[in-house]
Amino acid sequence: MSFSKIIFPTYSLFSIFQNFNDICNQSVSAWKPFELCVGNPSCTYLGTEFIIVISSGIFYTLLLCIFAYWRKIRKLFKWIAESLNCCQPSELAMIEEDSDVLGERRKIEEKGMEKFAVCTKNLRKDYSSDKIAVRNLSIGIKRGECFGLLGANGAGKSTTFNMLTAIVQPTDGIAVVNAVNIEDKPPFGFVPQKDAVLGDLTIYETLMLFARLNGIVDTVEVVECLMECLQLNHKKDNLAKNCSGGELRRLSLAVALITNSDVIMLDEPTAGVDPRTRRNVWELLIALRAAGTSQILTSHSMEECEALCTRIGFINKGKLVGIGTSQHLKHRYEF
Repeated sequence: MSFSKIIFPTYSLFSIFQNFNDICNQSVSAWKPFELCVGNPSCTYLGTEFIIVISSGIFYTLLLCIFAYWRKIRKLFKWIAESLNCCQPSELAMIEEDSDVLGERRKIEEKGMEKFAVCTKNLRKDYSSDKIAVRNLSIGIKRGECFGLLGANGAGKSTTFNMLTAIVQPTDGIAVVNAVNIEDKPPFGFVPQKDAVLGDLTIYETLMLFARLNGIVDTVEVVECLMECLQLNHKKDNLAKNCSGGELRRLSLAVALITNSDVIMLDEPTAGVDPRTRRNVWELLIALRAAGTSQILTSHSMEECEALCTRIGFINKGKLVGIGTSQHLKHRYEF
């Protein structure tokens, strides 16, 4: 048997068709596998080529299924491990968790993830055995709530956002937005840490483009209103690549708001923005929250979190170390 037939199964398939002509009128040896006789006068020999074609088809189909459904297969193995009472890392972490953080985890377990606008359960990201960016994060954000994730540089805030927006695949855990798994790409508005806008379009053209993509009917009125709220009217004809850092942040925020989604995620939304515009952004976000929009934002500023957020979570080295209202955290940690 030629080794090339195993590497190239199509060659074996060609050999089978060739054998239809070559051996059709010959007798077939009884010891050879997969022999098919059609009538008495003629027989067709399938032989080892048939074995190679069938085996290759099964092997490559299984390989394709593994690649296509790897996440579900991994969850299946995890479920099997849990059913065998294997000790999970999250269970070990719960022993040393803060009482408020543990209460948040239990609240999610009791109510269910579908009851929250944004919810994570044991969300984890490992880049290596020594570098763990996010450690078993469990938070539940109610509808109409603004939740602030506060932490220093490298604490895991942006990694958490990247997992929530499906930019980065989590190592373990589940995250949902409006009861839709993040793997299924639920709709939401997002302000990334690095401005992602088209540099060759003007501010006005950018907002008009995203307004039409989101199916907004009164595009001109909505775009004009957003530019006025974010102090972009006088810069509307400027190319995005010629805008300053603060102007790009305001443009990214406008793109997120124009989606008209029930959930908005903001990764340091007012970084590099002047104080006057920052106040305008705050007032806009507060008005959206009052209208029922759920918001989750990251920030370095306790002042910003106090002004915007109904609850705040402290994250350090990828682990949630405290959660609650501003007053509760101040009283507990004596700010």
